[in-house]
Amino acid sequence: MKSRLFELSFSIVMRMVSGKRYFGAEVEDSKEAREFRLLIRGIFELSGASNPANFVPFLRWIDVGKVEKKMSRIQKKMDAFLQGLIDEKRSDQDKQASEQNGGKTKSMIDSMLGLQDSDPVYYSDEIIKGSILTMLGAGTDTSVTIEWTMSLLLNHPKVLDKARAEIDTIVGDNRLADEPDISKLPYLQNIINDVGT
Repeated sequence: MKSRLFELSFSIVMRMVSGKRYFGAEVEDSKEAREFRLLIRGIFELSGASNPANFVPFLRWIDVGKVEKKMSRIQKKMDAFLQGLIDEKRSDQDKQASEQNGGKTKSMIDSMLGLQDSDPVYYSDEIIKGSILTMLGAGTDTSVTIEWTMSLLLNHPKVLDKARAEIDTIVGDNRLADEPDISKLPYLQNIINDVGT
């Protein structure tokens, strides 16, 4: 379940950020999606790695375990990947300028590139890449929160039954819950607020 929630969170974040899918069966063979998944996996492996140089500063000169070198290499790859997304969106914007957006939903990169026109210093490519990385970090927190919520609900079946009954009463079983339904689901809101704190 953990890996599915992780993929779901990153899929949602990357759809908002770039308007593209990087997880799921339909992009399993995509070179770009594979590259992104490898980068994310590498980042998470290194973020959990123990680096003795953090505790004994003179070991930085030696780079025990080559952690610094690996971090630098993956940072350069991620930077190039994100710059590629920005450049692709920039060229798409130039093409769509005459087509009036063709009914497509704007991604975060599209919006930030639009702001870059009015304030190029503040909305530099570096700031856009930093914002993307922040969103990716937030996506990780989201998947962990969902995982804990599900675990707590499974360990408290009465709470789960009460939440399910509320959803069945308000939403029913013939459609999915939608954003306007949330205000009508106070018990579910309390569960979300309790886990989020």
